[in-house]
Amino acid sequence: MGGGYVVNAQQVASTQQQTGICVGTVFDTEGEPVVGATVKVAGANVGTMTDIDGNFSLNGVKKGATINITARSEERRVGKEC
Repeated sequence: MGGGYVVNAQQVASTQQQTGICVGTVFDTEGEPVVGATVKVAGANVGTMTDIDGNFSLNGVKKGATINITARSEERRVGKEC
């Protein structure tokens, strides 16, 4: 895979507590979706895995949280805020 990951993520809903749903897609550097990647919120006990199209959805994510991706035994701090 080589370089890293490309994450397209956005917060689609939020509440008064500044938390919401973060949805996105994880791609490798060649533009292919990353299947089965672990997507976690840094510093929180919130995580999920990407589906066959590289899509993910996380509930209870604080606005501006950093997302970390682990796939194929490589963990990358993406630095993408949701």
